[in-house]
Amino acid sequence: RLFPKFLFSISWKYFWEWKVICFIEKVKNFISIDVEDYHHVFGNYDDVKLHSHLFDEKFSCVEKGCYKFLEKLENKKKKATFFFLGSISNKYKSLIKEIVHNGHEIGSHGFNHIPINLISTNDFKNDLIESKKILEDLSQSELISYRAPGFSLTKNQKQIYNILIENDFKISSSTILKKTDFGGSFGLKNNMYKIFTEKNKFIYEIPVLSYKIFGYNFLFSGGGHLRFTPLKIINFFTNKLKNDKKYVNFYIHPRELVQKHKRIKMNFVRYFKSYYNLKSVDNKIDNILSLYESSSFKDIYLDKDFLNIKNLYLWLY
Repeated sequence: RLFPKFLFSISWKYFWEWKVICFIEKVKNFISIDVEDYHHVFGNYDDVKLHSHLFDEKFSCVEKGCYKFLEKLENKKKKATFFFLGSISNKYKSLIKEIVHNGHEIGSHGFNHIPINLISTNDFKNDLIESKKILEDLSQSELISYRAPGFSLTKNQKQIYNILIENDFKISSSTILKKTDFGGSFGLKNNMYKIFTEKNKFIYEIPVLSYKIFGYNFLFSGGGHLRFTPLKIINFFTNKLKNDKKYVNFYIHPRELVQKHKRIKMNFVRYFKSYYNLKSVDNKIDNILSLYESSSFKDIYLDKDFLNIKNLYLWLY
């Protein structure tokens, strides 16, 4: 009498394993661009304010970089998320319309590009609401995805997630699983999370994952880490994560697709991180779009299997 029940439990277990594997193979990776300009390489309030004041429109990288990325996406029939800064979005109304027209997602990168671990939760709320309003007005679409400047969600997590949920965000990609200049995780492991807050409300956190080898966590999928890492190593890490049934969170910036853009004077370390190996990004993005299944955060969220996937980690507040 127990035999059929045993078979049922085994078949159900393998059904879910099959479903998870199918989901991962179909929509494995996330790809996005943080839409900011050449002077947003800084991450503290005073520098951003100063260089925003000194910003020269003729050196802007936004349109050149974004249209180049749009062309690459069109050539490979891929969709992506464009995380826009609210403070610059009014200048690029036609660009935003074209992004939406081509089926891509507009997400919020905040308003002023100030790391959220440097401001109060009330200032964060105002920054978020301001960016969401202007971007929804310009795109004529609902925003559900948010990325903190510099992946800087490192404190006040409960309050930040509650504010995001209150403002109808479904996805956050605001953490990076290694200590960086402004970012770093708050104890998350190498996976996506379903974050529960008050009254059983939740939001998905999609961190930038690392690959651990020789006891060291390597970041490789975006920004300076993408530029620093050789293409063969990027492919190696991506395939290793794929074998582990993990996604990769790829991201770039417009200026990385515009090699000859204005440089800002900084200390040597910051300058190196900001400008090293810009010429490699073109080829690396072409390779990523050609070899790996990837899409926008919204498209993956709307996939019917996403909400049912069983290997999400849970985080309770």
